Amino acid sequence: MLLKTASSKKEQIAEFQKLFHVKKNNRPVLNIDLQYFNYDFANELEDFLKALKHLNIDIIVNPFFHKDLKKHLPNLNVYEDNLKEQALKYSDFSLFLSDDKHILNSVKSAFLNASVPVFYNFKNYSDILIDYNPVKETGNCFMFKNFNKWEIFEALIRAIENHKFSWDWQNIVREGYNAYDELERKG
Repeated sequence: MLLKTASSKKEQIAEFQKLFHVKKNNRPVLNIDLQYFNYDFANELEDFLKALKHLNIDIIVNPFFHKDLKKHLPNLNVYEDNLKEQALKYSDFSLFLSDDKHILNSVKSAFLNASVPVFYNFKNYSDILIDYNPVKETGNCFMFKNFNKWEIFEALIRAIENHKFSWDWQNIVREGYNAYDELERKG
C-alpha cells in the first residue's frame, strides 16, 4: 500500500483503522465505489460481495446515496460520503460498479490518490485508459468487458495478483498518474 500524506506509517495505519473500522494487517485494501451503481447488478451484488470475503483483502464500501443497497452489504466496512478522498488515499485499488461513463471523474480521483481503478471498459479514452497487461508490463488500470460478476471478479483477481509484485504495482500507479495528467489535458 502506498502511504501518501501522514507523517509516519504508524500514524497512517492508526488513522485508517479508526476511520474505516479495519484491522490493518498488511493486506491490500479494496475500495468499492457505488456512486454510479448499475442497478441491473443489484441481485448479484450480495453474492459477489460474499465471494470477495474469501480473498485475502480488506474491503471498504461507500453506498453513496443508494442507502437501499446497505441491505446487500452485511458485515462490510461501510463508510459515508464525506470519507471518499480518505478511502481513495488508503485503498490500493478501487472498484467502480458502473457501466456509466460518468465514473471518469471517480477514476481520475483514484489515479490521483494512487488507488488503481478496476472498472467497466466503456471504450471512451481507450488511448489513455489501458487495461494492465502483465506480459507487456503496460497499462494503468484493470477493466472488465462485460458487466457480470464473473468478469468483475476476474478483473479484481488480476489486480490482487499483480499487487503482490511491488515493482509492477509501482509502475501501474505511476502510469495512473500519467493517465490522470492526460485526462486533465483532454478535459
